[in-house]
Amino acid sequence: MVPFLVQVIAAVGLVGYLSYRSGHQAVQALASRLMVETGDRVEQHLNSYLQAPQRLNQINLAAIKVGFINPNDFQRLGKYFWQQLKTYDFTYMTYGNLQNDFLGAGYAYGQLEIAEVTQQTGGTIYSYIPDAQGNRTYPPKIFKEPNPNTDDWFTKTIVAGKPIWTPIYIWAGNTGEISISASAPIFDDSHRLTGVIGIDLSLTKISNFLESLRVGNSGKIFIVDRSGLLVADSSSRPAYKLIHGKPQRLRPQELSDPMIQSTAQQLIANFGSFKQIQARQQLHVEITDEAVFIQVIPYRDQYGIDWLIVVTVPESDFMAEIQANAHWTILLCGLTLLVATGIGILTTSWIIRPILRIHHASQAIARGEWQGTLSEETAIAELKTLAASFNWMSMQLRQSFDRVKASLQESKEKYQTLFQTLPLGVAITDPHGRIIEANPAAEQILEIHAQTQTERSYFTPDWQGVKKPGWFPSGRR
Repeated sequence: MVPFLVQVIAAVGLVGYLSYRSGHQAVQALASRLMVETGDRVEQHLNSYLQAPQRLNQINLAAIKVGFINPNDFQRLGKYFWQQLKTYDFTYMTYGNLQNDFLGAGYAYGQLEIAEVTQQTGGTIYSYIPDAQGNRTYPPKIFKEPNPNTDDWFTKTIVAGKPIWTPIYIWAGNTGEISISASAPIFDDSHRLTGVIGIDLSLTKISNFLESLRVGNSGKIFIVDRSGLLVADSSSRPAYKLIHGKPQRLRPQELSDPMIQSTAQQLIANFGSFKQIQARQQLHVEITDEAVFIQVIPYRDQYGIDWLIVVTVPESDFMAEIQANAHWTILLCGLTLLVATGIGILTTSWIIRPILRIHHASQAIARGEWQGTLSEETAIAELKTLAASFNWMSMQLRQSFDRVKASLQESKEKYQTLFQTLPLGVAITDPHGRIIEANPAAEQILEIHAQTQTERSYFTPDWQGVKKPGWFPSGRR
């Protein structure tokens, strides 16, 4: 039974192990494909969301160049921007010139506005609520705030002299709006810089998109810039904190979301900083005693964006079903082992029973105990042949033994006849010289009277060769 059970246990254990390993490898392949697909979807969304304002800026620059739009006609320009906001999912559209005039249209303080700063307003921002046709309604709201032309969307574009993305910023007075601006310089026919147009995008909308993506059961997605500051994430938590009443952008390891926080710390531990990650990376690491899949995708464009898309998902999100299957596999393997063991015991007993009969019969023959013919009734052809062969050999051995016994009896009778009738004296002694048996001639020569074997006298010669009477076995002299 032992070799049989060892084989069964080894086979069942190997099948269970290979099943688990196959499932684990399938999980890794599935996780890899899922993260690649998720990363591709995020890239596609960023391409669509970020390329639209840059393309629209080029369209508006062309319209200004051919005279379709007069950037100094703030009434028509404001209505034009309002119409484009209705078409595109932008936050704000701006125009500024070198005379510090400013016009903007977009969403501020929770509502749509058209705002302007001109020499007539004395540098003060006038904000108008447009009606259903995009016309300004009065009276306007007046804000004593710095001229927007002092912000990065205007100043950095003047310095660059080409279309750019501004650094990410948080709107003043609107702490929930983290934005980035696509800005482009305006040149006249003499290639002299006359102004700047820009389109602001809300990064909160990118976070909303990331939050809508499902990566396993508890996977997370976040985007960081090369400085390590958070751009957007799927945690539904603010990506900023208030310090002395002023909003400050967060790093992913400062978020209260433990998955994003641990993943960011692991990436910094592996690469030193986010700046060191220049190519797509896939990692399978242990974070807080849990295996986690991580994918990092660099995202760049020609206007200056250089971000990292990070997708992270715990292995347990995929292993739950594998673990359940593993439990079923163990249960089924155990049942298989029990059934196989029971069948093995029955099979072994069925095979061993006729073998044991042959074994006992051979031992009986070795002891000289002859038994009857073994039964040859068995369904196992080999054992039936073995029993028939054993019966045949046993019969041949018994016949040979009977012949030898008869031959020995005949030889004994011939010996006794020869021994008793031999005219010569013949005696048989033990190592001490005592006569054990003697024929009649020897008895007569040695003067031993015919007696029974147990009472027969004998003589032993002394050192001079004189015969002296010895001891009788019965104790008489």
